[in-house]
Amino acid sequence: APGCGVIVTSRNRLAGLAGAAVLDLGLLPNQDALRLLEKVAGDERVAADPEAARRIVRQCGGLPLALRICGARLASRRQWSVARLADRLAGEQRRLDELAVGDQEVRAGIALSYDLLPPEARTALRRLGLLGLP
Repeated sequence: APGCGVIVTSRNRLAGLAGAAVLDLGLLPNQDALRLLEKVAGDERVAADPEAARRIVRQCGGLPLALRICGARLASRRQWSVARLADRLAGEQRRLDELAVGDQEVRAGIALSYDLLPPEARTALRRLGLLGLP
């Protein structure tokens, strides 16, 4: 219908969509990431401990999905402080477990990306993981 539009997101470039405007989005800058966390978790929660909120932003690496999940976890767990979630995210061994809420999880996105790699690239990635580098 005239005057209507659709926003489509994809991991892959969607070539061949007539009239489509392609916009590549990178990671969220820190200030925008903080605003997203505030929007989902609540301004007052984030304002109560801005340093812990910045730690969450760093630990999420600017990924909007991870930030939304963190915000949702804080919003649904009113007894948790922002620092508690930041501390839980600090453990790299458990971080992916923490980045899940409902049917949204960062692990699924990583698994999909991994599954799309050619076999040689998967092998190389697994071997790199054995190096134990930060």
